[in-house]
Formats: sequence, C-alpha cells, structure tokens
Amino acid sequence: MLGKVLDGRYKILKRLGSGGFGETYVAEDLKIVGISRQCVVKLLKPSSNDPNVLREAKVLFASEAETLAKLGREHNQIPELLAYFEASQEFYIVQELVEGKPLNVEISDKKRLSETEVIEILKDLLGVLNFVHKNQVIHRDIKPSNLMRRQKDSKMVLIDFGAVKQIQSIIVNSRGQTTFSRVIGTPGYMPNEQQGGKPRYNSDIYALGITAIEALTGLSPYQLQEDPDTGEVLWKGKTPVSKKLETILDKMVRSHFKDRYQTADEVLKDLEKFGKKTAWKLPGFRQFVKPLYILPVLAIIAILGATFTVTKLLEPTKNTATQSSDNPTKTPEKQPDSFETWLERGKTLYKAEKYEEAIAAFEEALKFKPDSFEAWNGKAKSLFYLKKYSDAVVAFNEAVHINSDFEAWNLRGVALSRLNKEPEAIDSYNKALEINANDPIALNNKGVSLYSLEKYDQALEAFDKATSIKLDYPEAWNGKAFVLFQLKQYDKAVASFDKVIELTKDNSEAWYNRGYALYKLEKYNDAITSFEKAYGINPSYAEAWNGKGEALYQLQKYKESLAAFDEAVRLKSDFQKAKTNQALARQRLN
Repeated sequence: MLGKVLDGRYKILKRLGSGGFGETYVAEDLKIVGISRQCVVKLLKPSSNDPNVLREAKVLFASEAETLAKLGREHNQIPELLAYFEASQEFYIVQELVEGKPLNVEISDKKRLSETEVIEILKDLLGVLNFVHKNQVIHRDIKPSNLMRRQKDSKMVLIDFGAVKQIQSIIVNSRGQTTFSRVIGTPGYMPNEQQGGKPRYNSDIYALGITAIEALTGLSPYQLQEDPDTGEVLWKGKTPVSKKLETILDKMVRSHFKDRYQTADEVLKDLEKFGKKTAWKLPGFRQFVKPLYILPVLAIIAILGATFTVTKLLEPTKNTATQSSDNPTKTPEKQPDSFETWLERGKTLYKAEKYEEAIAAFEEALKFKPDSFEAWNGKAKSLFYLKKYSDAVVAFNEAVHINSDFEAWNLRGVALSRLNKEPEAIDSYNKALEINANDPIALNNKGVSLYSLEKYDQALEAFDKATSIKLDYPEAWNGKAFVLFQLKQYDKAVASFDKVIELTKDNSEAWYNRGYALYKLEKYNDAITSFEKAYGINPSYAEAWNGKGEALYQLQKYKESLAAFDEAVRLKSDFQKAKTNQALARQRLN
C-alpha cells in the first residue's frame, strides 16, 4: 500500500494503524501546493463481495460520509472530511490530519492526570459531544486513543467516528436480508445497551466517563472491577478525587442508561456549578471606558454546505490616557524621582504606544505607592497591548482590588477571552455591568464570549440589549445575526445582517454572511445576489465565489457553478473546499 496513489491524488506515505474495522494511513495530496499537503486516509472493506452487501454498503457509506462532512464543516474540534470515494469495491475517506498527541499517550506519559486537567478535558469534549448529539449522531467509540490533543491550541479533537465503520459488518442472513454482524465500539468503554446493539446518546457519556476515570487513576477499564450485584464500576478509592467530581463521574458511568446523565449539556451544567468561583465583592467605582471594536466576522462556506464562525474579540482603542482615581487633594510638586513623575511618564509613554517603557515607568511609580489604581491599570493596559494577556490579567486583578472600575473589569474580560477563558471573561463583564448595566460595549463583549461557549440564548439576550441601547452598533447587530443563525432563525439572521450592511459601508463580510443565511433558507437566487455583492466589493473574495457556486449547484446549474468554483480556485490556489466542489460539479456535468 505504501507509495500507492489513490483516486489520482492521495499518495500513501505511512501506515498509522489497523484494526477490525479498517486501516488508517497518512497520505500526501499531490494536487495541493503548499504546506498543508498531508491528510489521513481510512480504508474500509466490506465483509464480502455479495451484491446485496455491496449495494447496502454503498448507500450506508455515502450517508455516513455526508454526516461526517457536515460535522467536520461545522465544528473545529472534529476533523474535516476532505473527500470520500470507492475503488475496487473498497471504500475510502480522506480527512484532515490533526497534529497532536492522543490522550492515551498523554496518560501513559504522565501515569495519571490531575483532577483539574481531567475537568478541563471533560468540559472541552462535552461541548463537542453536545454538538454531535444535537446533529443526531452517536460517536460510539469514545476512548483515549480517539481523543487527540491538538498541538496548535491544546484543544481536544474527537476522531474516528464509529458509524461509518458499519459497512464492514454488513452481512447477508439466511433469508437473504442484510444485517450487521458486529457491534461498533471498544469493550470496556461500551455500556450494556451499546453492547446489545442499541446505542443511545448517553452511551457516549458513559464512554467519556470511563475515559475520565482512566485518566485520573491510570487504570484501563479492564483493570477495574464491577459490583456483582449492581453492575456498577468500582473505581472510587483508586486515586484522591473531590466528592463533587466523584459524584459527576459516578452518574456518567451508571450501568443503566436511565440512571445516567441523559445529555452532555446536563454534565456540563454540573461541571460549571462545580467550577464556580465566588465573585469578588468590591466597592463600586465608575471610570471612563474607552470604546472597543469587534474584528470583522467571516463565515467560510464549505463543501456543499457551510461553516459559520464568529471571531474573537474586541480590542480597545489606544488613544485615551489612564485617568486619575487616586484623588489627591491637591497637585503635589513633582520631584525628579517621585510617584507623580513616574506616573506621568508612564501615561506619556502609554499614549505614545511605547508600552515596554510605560510598564517600567508604572512599576517605578508602584515602588512609591503600591496601592495606586492608576499605576496598576496603566501597567495592565500596556501589557494588554503587548499581547501579554496572562500578565495583564494579574495587573488588572490588582487594579480592581483597589478600585472596582468599569474599564478595568471590561478590559480584564477581553484579556481573559484572548486566553480562551470565556467563563472567567463573562464573570469580569458581569462585574463591569454591575457598575453600568446599560453599557453596550460590555454587553457586546459578554455576548461574544457567550457565543463562544455556544450559550446562544444568553448571547442573544446580551446582543439584544446592546442593540436596544445603541441602535447604530453594527458589531452587536453582527453578533446578534450569528446567534440567530446558530438558533436556525435564518430569516431573523438575514434581517440583522441587513442592519449591519445599513450601518457599515462596503462590508463584504456582511453581504457574504447574509448570502449564507439565505442559502440555509433555500433562497438560492437571493443568496447568489448577496455573494455577488460581496465579491463586487472585494474582487479577491474567493469564499464568496465558492458560495455563489454552491447556490448555483443547488439550482442544478452545474456549468455556472463550475465556473464560480474555478474562479474561487483561481483566486485562492490552496482552497481545498472549492477544489472538492469543482470535482463534484464536473461529476454532475459528466
């Protein structure tokens, strides 16, 4: 198999693994120019060459591959499906290669993970599972080796979905009917109902719970005993663990599915309660807040469908000096080496965007007056602009302990969001909103963080309030549109994008996003008009050409759709989705 070229483009480089359900290889895409040429190829072989088996396998393979494609398009912690095809009565899927380390290797390296590490893994993966289950998909094979910690951002990626493997277990029974010969899953990680061939959504929750127990204890499920009377897993006492986490894990791995958590969201809610920190109760202090802006939001249409993403976040402008809140009774005479001299020097350097020097000056000021809000806040903001967000949060903490200041709480939230600590960012925005409940900027920031956590109803509430307070706030209208899209309220999303377009000039992204919402409403002609507006404003907007091509494809105008995909690829030579769409359009024309 090594060195073989599949489908005229995927050259097999090395074998990753094999098992009862197929073989996995790393391949090179010979038609891609650039650094992202490697991908994963999975080979799935039907159990026999019986015509009934092959016919059923083809139907099942196409259906499950389309499902995988949709999941990969719409969630960045699921590998993207790049292609799927059949050759010589064998089936292949081509997926994004995730660079990173599987959880089983991480557990082996560390022997066991800390409670904090396990909680973070659970939170990360439960969010992915929540998305998967809402799309009516059961993974069926959750275990440490199918959970990959991505190198670039340390996020957990869910790989190797089980459903597509079913094509290898199709058989023909004595009556000539097709059925499945094997249960999909791995012994030890499968609950009873899955072993009986009837998996449920919370079968995945059981498997994730067993995985968490393995990470905590360093013991595989084969090393754990079961209670002979109840069938429950006996794992407690194998490692020190808090009572709260113990209770959550116990409920995740209940033997009977009725006693288990029913949804991933239920587990997440209990984990969030567990992780809640006591809010700081500090005296109120109001200070001028500088305006923030939100970065342009782009949506990326994928293979005959689309991925809708919202950018992170919100960065303050850099033109306002730190205001005084140390409230001296009179302006003291400035000495060459004094608090006032260093503080003013810090402010001047901050205005000049010389942030390293500003920090040094504020630190000198703090030697004279360690409880100066101005100096801590100035240092924090300077660190923020140097993108030293962790250090900025530490400095903001000092500032708000001295004075509970609106701007400091708000910018602390932005820094936390930059660190992907959205729950803590929301807590910070809430402290700012306790000072000014009607500030549209803090409401907008809170909405973006809630969106990132997929808490769409709460995000919508924040964006709604922001737009009601400030009608001409395009960033909040944009956030509202994205939330409405995720809630599948596509008509309302279009109306919100219309508002963004009304408030901003030549906004190609808004036209593009509007086109995608219209696409979801199956208003393909209107979507085409929007995509044309987008690339009319930005002629190099390859994604807009791709979007137009997809809408034309849905109208069965395959020749015109191919022309649009061709233009997308001309503008962006490494645009894999458009290249795949090209192939699909050509296939239709042939």
